[in-house]
Amino acid sequence: MTASSPLLRRSARGVALAGALALGACTTPPMASAPAAAVAPQGAAAAPAIEVPPSAIGTWYDLGAHDAPWLAGVGPAPASGASVPTRVAGLQRADGQWLALVLVQRVPGGGSTCAAPSRLHVAGTTGCLRMRRNADFDHWLQQQNPVLQRWIDTHGWTAQPRAWISDRATGNGDVLEAVALVNPALLEPVTRNSHEFLASGGSGLVWARQFAQATQAAAAGAPLRVPPFPYSAPLATPPAPPAGTVPAMVTAPPAATAAVGPIAFVGLVAPHLARLSCGPDYRWILPLSALYAAVLLLGADVLGRVVAAPAEVAAGIVACLIGGPFFVWVACRYRLSRL
Repeated sequence: MTASSPLLRRSARGVALAGALALGACTTPPMASAPAAAVAPQGAAAAPAIEVPPSAIGTWYDLGAHDAPWLAGVGPAPASGASVPTRVAGLQRADGQWLALVLVQRVPGGGSTCAAPSRLHVAGTTGCLRMRRNADFDHWLQQQNPVLQRWIDTHGWTAQPRAWISDRATGNGDVLEAVALVNPALLEPVTRNSHEFLASGGSGLVWARQFAQATQAAAAGAPLRVPPFPYSAPLATPPAPPAGTVPAMVTAPPAATAAVGPIAFVGLVAPHLARLSCGPDYRWILPLSALYAAVLLLGADVLGRVVAAPAEVAAGIVACLIGGPFFVWVACRYRLSRL
């Protein structure tokens, strides 16, 4: 026994060591540390939360909190560099197109003032409400607010067409700026009759004023509550017409009249201008009449969008203002009263 005692002791120690190793292998290993959650940039929590309305045409996404440059684009900037607490929400259609983008920024103690009044300012509101119905026309957004354009391009949120609405408010010593880039189809109707055609721009102004009220409330400490959009954007392109349908040349004139509204005096002004230009040769009168009619209608539409911006005067009204005096001039020139 004495001779085998050292062997027994070594065997016992081996068995104990093997048991300890086996016990250690059976215990639960320590959990790996979870990946760190996305942390908002420093100070981004100061931007107010965004509350969005329900939508049947797309899905609202919380695009997060960021430290961004000042994105207002007009007026003196209350901060410099990418240091402004910013929060973003976006409405995306099922096909991936962004229909609306809402950004809100807060600068504590910024003390900024409104920009000088311009055609973009909307009257009858408190704060600094500005609106541009077609922000991409003539590259306006890229030229007037390149910082905003580059910032949303960097994040992949760009979509066209879009209207630009912005309001600035001061509350509790802070400066709060809210910007909305919205598909115009959400704000203005596809006109079906003369009344809707003449009043088509009013719904967008009403929404802009509601957005300004939400901005003022957010400056006082409430969330930025985005008002519901008055209209729905088309969900998809219309399907191809089935075989055997009525030719487009038959349906186009009444469809165009229903969509655009009544346009008066174009058929009177264009032929007379063509006749004054080329004389009685109808080989020239017919093509020149088509050209002059297109130029007249396009000019009436552009003039209606410019003279009362951000509101809009219907092209039919502008055409009447042009055609009425022209009709009087034609009547006096040709002395139609003798006929």
